[in-house]
Amino acid sequence: MSCIYINKLDKDSFDILLDIKLMDIYPKNFEYDIKYSSLLGLSNKYIDGEWSIKKFCNFFKDKIVLSALSTEEMELISDSPATSLENAFENLRKVKAKDNSEGKITDGEVGEIFLYGIMREYYQATVLVPKIFYKQNTNDTVKGGDSVHITLSNNEVGVWFGESKFYSDINRAIDDSVKSISDFLKNKINKEISISYDSLRLENIKKMLIEKPNEELYNELKYLLQKDNIDKLKQYMHIPILILYECDITKSSKSQEELIKRYINDIFKEKSLMLLKKQITKLKENNIFNYESIKFHIILFPCIDKDKIMDNINDMAKNYI
Repeated sequence: MSCIYINKLDKDSFDILLDIKLMDIYPKNFEYDIKYSSLLGLSNKYIDGEWSIKKFCNFFKDKIVLSALSTEEMELISDSPATSLENAFENLRKVKAKDNSEGKITDGEVGEIFLYGIMREYYQATVLVPKIFYKQNTNDTVKGGDSVHITLSNNEVGVWFGESKFYSDINRAIDDSVKSISDFLKNKINKEISISYDSLRLENIKKMLIEKPNEELYNELKYLLQKDNIDKLKQYMHIPILILYECDITKSSKSQEELIKRYINDIFKEKSLMLLKKQITKLKENNIFNYESIKFHIILFPCIDKDKIMDNINDMAKNYI
């Protein structure tokens, strides 16, 4: 059965190879207590028998605004798309200047922006905290989640704190994701909740949320994002985990059909169960209270050579940074 939170399947976006509730494929000897988990396996398009780097880079360029612009600036995109894109890259440049980086876009930034794009395209989630905009606009150096979104559907409030990795090695990406999420829930969530609550009170976000569902849901969300209510919040908390990774099968395939025939779906299932098992173990070790109520969404996206992708993204970004 597919994930109940995926609302939009846009044929112009990346293709879905696998969309399942992960609980449905737990092996009999799998020890788990997480109440809800899902797996979304995505694939880039193949054009003329080749994995389309151009489409991948364009997705990054199209979605950077979701993380790098304020909600007020987002409202102006339709009137001035070119200016909005320039402003988004300028905000990213400011973040990199604060970090004293050499100016090149990093794999971490690619992962973060892809997560924002996927949350919009596949989960119809609303940005609550645009991370790049927030980081360039504050002296706060505490790193929380890679993304913060909210969903309001079927009279259910959802608060999504995301994690993303773009690695050459999927196993290392899994291990680092597990550590990051556990550290977030143990040491950083209160700070993230405080930032999220402040964002929720912004007038344009309040107006948008009240217009779409109703004021009762908005007030419920505001209640949940008060730090004294963290135990209650976990019942409404989602953690999407995006892993972009190099895949030899993806590199050597000429089409998505070939990918599927060569057992990539089995790889998705194997790696997702590995991640979930390690995550449960780590959360138990860290004594994270009520972690079993959190909904985990694993998103796997196999890619070709990471260095080649990063070179192409940075070549594209030279026009803006």
